[in-house]
Amino acid sequence: MKRIIFTLSLILSLILTSCGGSAAPASKSGGAKGRPAWMDNPASVYPESQYISALGAGDTRQAAETNASANLTKRFKVQIDVDDMMLRRYESFTKLSGTMTESLSESQQRQIQSRSSETLIDVQFSEIYTDNLGRVNVLAFLDRKKSGDLYSKRIQDNLQSIDVYLANEARSVDIPEKYAYTNAALAISQVNEQMLEQLDIISPAHKSRLLVDESRRMAALSEKQQKIAKQIGFSVAIAGDDDQKITIQVQQAISKLGFQLSPQAILKVNGSVDYEALDLRRDNLIFYGWQLDLKLTDLSGKTLISIVERGREGGLDETVAKRNAVRQMSKIISKRFQKDLTDYFDRMLIKR
Repeated sequence: MKRIIFTLSLILSLILTSCGGSAAPASKSGGAKGRPAWMDNPASVYPESQYISALGAGDTRQAAETNASANLTKRFKVQIDVDDMMLRRYESFTKLSGTMTESLSESQQRQIQSRSSETLIDVQFSEIYTDNLGRVNVLAFLDRKKSGDLYSKRIQDNLQSIDVYLANEARSVDIPEKYAYTNAALAISQVNEQMLEQLDIISPAHKSRLLVDESRRMAALSEKQQKIAKQIGFSVAIAGDDDQKITIQVQQAISKLGFQLSPQAILKVNGSVDYEALDLRRDNLIFYGWQLDLKLTDLSGKTLISIVERGREGGLDETVAKRNAVRQMSKIISKRFQKDLTDYFDRMLIKR
């Protein structure tokens, strides 16, 4: 059985090595019989001059690799956080531009995403070692040179994508379209910024060879995006919102994205809020049904976004029940409306 386990471990190790494109260091035995040297001294097998490594353990190989990946990311003090939505947009934009030959696949993201919200590229793993207590141990590592080459290529490809979007923005005369191009460039730059900070830890020599002018950095693109966003005026009119609570929530969602409220609006949010008392008395609670209708239209009246949501909320009295209904609608506005508005501008580019 031990021979079978050893054989399977060897096969998996060879697969990881071949997929990585460079051979991992040969494992050396430590003091205990069969115990690899990296268990007690990772640098003896994976020297710091060539690798960044971290140990991990768990009840299964997958758990051990997850733990090792999390420990590896702790060695990175990167300040740029890229969320799932940004990664999704990044993939769409880089594939669309045709300059990204290697993208972050779902399997890679699952492999390298950790609790710290740090994303690393090209993480590899050593052979596993099962100790006397049955715990699976593994070492996660990055090959500084190989990873440095990969990061450098992806960063350069991303810069080419940013250049394409900025060139299209410069040629466009339509303000919403100019915003969409700049917003796409900003999304790519956020991922690029994280990769640049990681590269500075993995291989400072690689980073020093990259030429990234400030106009393509995240700070400059964010400022450019905000200036264009202020030229896109919005208006908000919601029927049935007598206390203006839903109207204010929509206005705040628009402002968070950098847009302005304007009497010369080119995009309009029209909608309605309806409440209905329900005969559902339970535990002395009063229930109200609610419905939220929101539509974003352009000057021609074309519907760009449509949101229809309904539900019911209870409370000790009418005031509390309606307050709970407003709270639920506010959540929809802060999440769904902002996401749909971002998607609308993204679709302007994807259709081209």
